[in-house]
Amino acid sequence: MIDNLQNYLVAAILVLIAIRFTGLIIAPLRRTLKISKTEKTLANFIVNFADITLRVILIAMAISRLGFATDNIVTVITAAGLALGLAFQDILGNFAGGLIIIFNKPYVVGDEITIEGLNGVVQEVEIFNTILKTFDNQIIYIPNKSITKGPIINHTQDKFRRITINFGLGYESDFNKVKKSLLKFANSREGILKRPASEVFINNLGARFINIELRMWCSTKKYWTVREQVLTDFIKFAEKQGIRISRVEKGVKKD
Repeated sequence: MIDNLQNYLVAAILVLIAIRFTGLIIAPLRRTLKISKTEKTLANFIVNFADITLRVILIAMAISRLGFATDNIVTVITAAGLALGLAFQDILGNFAGGLIIIFNKPYVVGDEITIEGLNGVVQEVEIFNTILKTFDNQIIYIPNKSITKGPIINHTQDKFRRITINFGLGYESDFNKVKKSLLKFANSREGILKRPASEVFINNLGARFINIELRMWCSTKKYWTVREQVLTDFIKFAEKQGIRISRVEKGVKKD
């Protein structure tokens, strides 16, 4: 009787540890990964995986203390795993997708990405989901399986990012003169790089306007700050230069 009570007590403690205290046990691993400067995305994934694995082991030990043979537990877990594998293919797909993301690194924590039309900054890559934070502070959970099946736009992986201004220019304007003014404007902006060089193109010809494209480059880290200032300055520049800006038109159709 006493032995049974001891087994029940030990099992209860193991379950309690599994539910409430695995974080404390995993803490040294988290610190070790931080000290070793392991890439944050990989470190979070390892910690999450270790946490879940530890919980499963503790619960299995608790069941064993209740009198179930370890061999039977393994058999049950294996059979359950096969059944769950068939019933929860999406869950396994999300786990596999998480591994693909971790090792291929199409993005890491802190990158700005667009996935399935959703744009935001990567907060964490979990075992089953990737967590994005949008620029209006919404949190989005995207299943890893769906991410690996579609295109991923990483806006911050390269150290340079382009700022583009499109506008319509009247046909009566002197394009070469406007082009020189635009390049002078671009090269005098703080944060705009000399290399890669800024460029001005005739994008296409509209029915009433020439569609112009001004391309400038800046550091990816400063993109949003530089972009906002450049757009603000461009409005004043256009007014000062007497450039009449119109909306971009569709190109002239060819027969």
